[in-house]
Amino acid sequence: MAGYRIIADGEIIGDLSDTELAYYNGRLEEAINESGQFEFSLDGANPKVKMVSPMLSVVELRQGNATRWRGRITSATQNKYNVVSFVSEGVLAWLRDILIEPPVSYSGLSAQTFITYVLAQYNASCSPNHQIHVGEIDQNTKISLSVTEYLSAFDLLSILISQNGGYFTVSYTGDSSFLNYFAEPDTAGQEINFAENLLD
Repeated sequence: MAGYRIIADGEIIGDLSDTELAYYNGRLEEAINESGQFEFSLDGANPKVKMVSPMLSVVELRQGNATRWRGRITSATQNKYNVVSFVSEGVLAWLRDILIEPPVSYSGLSAQTFITYVLAQYNASCSPNHQIHVGEIDQNTKISLSVTEYLSAFDLLSILISQNGGYFTVSYTGDSSFLNYFAEPDTAGQEINFAENLLD
């Protein structure tokens, strides 16, 4: 699909308008309340291919100047034809990296306050390029919980979903990522449950 570029750590590594940076087999899968997955392949002769580091590099899929998806590379494999295939997971997966220290005990806390608290704890421990900020929240719900064990930021936030329903989505402004909490999927900004071949 024309117009898409792949960015890693601020550098263009995949661009169909540049034969040296051409990418193949681009496939984006997004799922409700999960991190989703983006797969793509680069020729081993691509001058940018060696700069991509699994679990460290932040990868973006951009359409024009708009970020369509952001995540991190989880694996890179090279075949006998010198083609390197990458798998990456979305921003929500970053929330699984950080454990929140117990106890966490609240009664009748608003969704806005709870999400703000969890993300503040997460951001205090994660690397600067993995920061996630509070985005749009249209759910005027409350949460009550008493957690006495270490849980990841993702698992703690998932309690909100299990008690009240709703959907987490991620949006992007510049280099910043924002966690949104909606009553209904934000289909205008994020397709749900699809696989898209970017070369179609």
